[in-house]
Amino acid sequence: MNAALPDSLMPFCEAPQRFLLGIAQAGAPIVHFRLHDERFVVLCDPDASHGVLNGDADDYEKGDLYDIPRTTMGDGPITSEHAQWGMQHGMLAPLFARRRLRELEPLIGSTVVQLLDRWDAHDKASLELLPDCKRLAFDVVCRGLVGLDDTALTDELFGAVTTIDSTESVRLYYLAKRFRQAGAGDGFSRSGLGRAVERMDELLAVIVERCLVRRESGDDMVGAAIASDMVRAMDDARRRRFLRDLVATLLMAGYSTTGESLFWALYMLARHPDVQRRAHEALLAREDGMAAPRFDVPPYLGAVFNESQRMYPPVWFMGRVARRPVQLCGETLMPGTRVLCSPLVLHHVPQLWPDPRRFMPERFLAGAAAPIVARAFIPFGTGMRACIGRGLAMMEMAALVGSALRRFEFGLASHNEPLLTAAFATQPRDPVLFTLQARA
Repeated sequence: MNAALPDSLMPFCEAPQRFLLGIAQAGAPIVHFRLHDERFVVLCDPDASHGVLNGDADDYEKGDLYDIPRTTMGDGPITSEHAQWGMQHGMLAPLFARRRLRELEPLIGSTVVQLLDRWDAHDKASLELLPDCKRLAFDVVCRGLVGLDDTALTDELFGAVTTIDSTESVRLYYLAKRFRQAGAGDGFSRSGLGRAVERMDELLAVIVERCLVRRESGDDMVGAAIASDMVRAMDDARRRRFLRDLVATLLMAGYSTTGESLFWALYMLARHPDVQRRAHEALLAREDGMAAPRFDVPPYLGAVFNESQRMYPPVWFMGRVARRPVQLCGETLMPGTRVLCSPLVLHHVPQLWPDPRRFMPERFLAGAAAPIVARAFIPFGTGMRACIGRGLAMMEMAALVGSALRRFEFGLASHNEPLLTAAFATQPRDPVLFTLQARA
C-alpha cells in the first residue's frame, strides 16, 4: 500500500489544511496518503475518530504526531501518554470545574473591558484583532491560572510564545524529516523557534520558582496542583519539571487555541453582516442594562460560536500512531501508521455537514433541518480525551464577543478568504485587518 501511494510531502507542506480539506471531500471513511516514507490515514468517520482518540493503549500511542507540541509543552497533560496522562488528567480536571471557573469571571470581565477600551481609542479603520485576542487569553491564563502578575515578565513571555506559535512548525517538521537535515530540531532552530523555546524555558524556570515560594496558596491552579498529593510525592527535580510542563501547557493551549477561537468568531461575524445583525439583535433582546461583560449568550450567538469553530477548529491536527496491527473502517492498519483524527476534516465532510464550506449558524439551533451527527463536532476533542479547558474558552468567548458586539459593528478591510499557516494551531498566514464602528 505504501509503495503504491504518491509522495504527498510537497502539497501537504505547502498548505496542509487545504490538502486535508481535499481529503474531506473524498466521501470515503478512511483515506490513505504518504509523506516520504511515513504512512498516514485520515478518518472521515466520527465514530472511528472517537474510537482511536480514546483507544486502548496497546493499540495506539500519541507517538511522533505530538513531537511539535512536545517542543514547548514537554510531557504535560496534552502530550503525555497512558498512565501518566491519566494521573495528570485526574489531578487537573477538578481544577476546571464550573465552580472554580466562575471565580475567574471578575478577572475575565475586567480584562475584556480594558481591551474594548483600547479598541475604542484606536484608529478603528485598520485593526488587527488576532494579537489582541491572543493577549487577552494569555493574560487570563497568566493571572488566573498561574498567579503571575509581573507585567515585565509576562510581556517577555508573551513575545516568546508568540514567536513559537506563529512558526510554521508543521511545514518545518516534515520537510526536515524528509531531507534528513539532522532531525527536526535543526529546522526549528533555524526558524528562530529553538531560540524562542530556550528563552521560554528560562522564563518558565523563574515562574516555577516563584510558584514554589508561594507553595500551597491554593489561590490559582498551579498552587492547587502543588498542594495535590501527586505533586507532593515527587522529588524536587521531578516536581520542577512537572510544574514547568504544566505551566507551559496552560500557557500554550490556553493562549493559542482560545485566542484563535475568539478571533475566528469575530472574523465570521465581520464577514457575514446579516449574521452579525441577528446576533446583535439577540443580545439586545435579552439586555438587562448590565454594563459588565456577561458569561451567558443567546442561543443564536452560541450557534455562531459553534459554527465558527466548525469551520476553523482551534486545533486541526491530532491523532495517534498504531502500535500493532489494528482493524479500522474495514481495513487492517500496520504498526507505525499515523492515524489523523482531524477536527478540520470531520467538520467538512459533506455527508456529515451539508454544504460544509458555507457559514450557517442555524445548523446548531433547535429544529435544524439537518441534525448534528453524534461525534462529528469535535473542536475540543471527544470523549474522555476532550480538552478540559473548554469551559474557560467558552467563558472568554461569551464575555469578549458579546461585549464587543454591544459596543461595535465589525467589518473587514479585505474580503479575501485568509490562507491558513502551516502551524500546529489554526490561524491566518497573513494579518487580517478589521474595521470597527462604535454603536450609538
